[in-house]
Amino acid sequence: MNKPSRKALDQIGIILLVCGVVVGMGVSVGATRGMAMWLEIVGLVIGLILVVAGLWMARAFRNADPKRPHKSDGE
Repeated sequence: MNKPSRKALDQIGIILLVCGVVVGMGVSVGATRGMAMWLEIVGLVIGLILVVAGLWMARAFRNADPKRPHKSDGE
């Protein structure tokens, strides 16, 4: 099984970041409509975890390590 490319991992990080922001916005809209407090807290925690994971992945895999050899995306 081939390892995913750095570009693919960077894109997954961006997707996680966007998902975290969307979850956070959904929780804020739900809070104005009377969502249960425990559900708000759980939603915010999940959103924050997604945002942090997305930021880490996007940053970690955006720039290739010059010392480490890696395959190009076309291979």
